[in-house]
Amino acid sequence: MDSELDIATAGLRRTIGRHVKELRHERNLDNNVRFALMCKISRPYLVHIEKGDVNITMKVLVQLAAALDVEPYQLLVPYDDGKAER
Repeated sequence: MDSELDIATAGLRRTIGRHVKELRHERNLDNNVRFALMCKISRPYLVHIEKGDVNITMKVLVQLAAALDVEPYQLLVPYDDGKAER
């Protein structure tokens, strides 16, 4: 059971990270230091989020979404291509 949960959690982390990274670049927020400050998180933490390495809190999810001008749920939508889940 735990391994299934770990796999699902890892996939969700990667999905969030991919959305954040892609939306950040689409919005020309290429300076990750500046973007991290907008989100009120550290740059290293942002890098870990974008790699899908860390679990984030709901608060951080909301902060990321606000900085990207999207609704928080949009960062959770799975990709159809399967790349985020690997």
